[in-house]
Amino acid sequence: MSPDPRKPDWEAIEREYRAGQLAVAEIGARYGCSPAAIDKRAKACGWTRDAAADVLQSHRADIARGRSVARALLAELIEANGSRDDIAAAIEDDGDAKRRGAMLRAVGLPSRAAVLQSLAGTMKTLVQLERQAHGMGDAPAPDEAAGEPERSADEISRAIESKLAGLAAQGDEG
Repeated sequence: MSPDPRKPDWEAIEREYRAGQLAVAEIGARYGCSPAAIDKRAKACGWTRDAAADVLQSHRADIARGRSVARALLAELIEANGSRDDIAAAIEDDGDAKRRGAMLRAVGLPSRAAVLQSLAGTMKTLVQLERQAHGMGDAPAPDEAAGEPERSADEISRAIESKLAGLAAQGDEG
């Protein structure tokens, strides 16, 4: 912030603007002037923003949206898993045997396990991308960090199926 709140620190604002790390509105809030005033001064003085920073901000926003979608899909899977008996009962009422079979397979344990495995892979990828976008470097894989050996996709799939089967058994008891 400028020593004189009525006179913005244009040198600092120019550095921030050119670096491209912050949105113009954030720079304005930090230095006590409007985004329009910054844009006007930037145009008049020929300031340019770092294109790489704009791309990085765009990537960060895309990654955040991807994580949001993955979390929403996981919430839907959890909700559907809790309502699977109701869903299966509704499907059983369908008169078309071929369609009924297809729908029951779609809500069956193997399908839910495959969706969960796919979402886990998506989240793993998004976390790696997010770490890269924020310059945090590579984190060790969870299994490596815990000192456990790396597991194959089949082992992971069996573990997920076992966990879902346990949850299904709990749901059948309750």
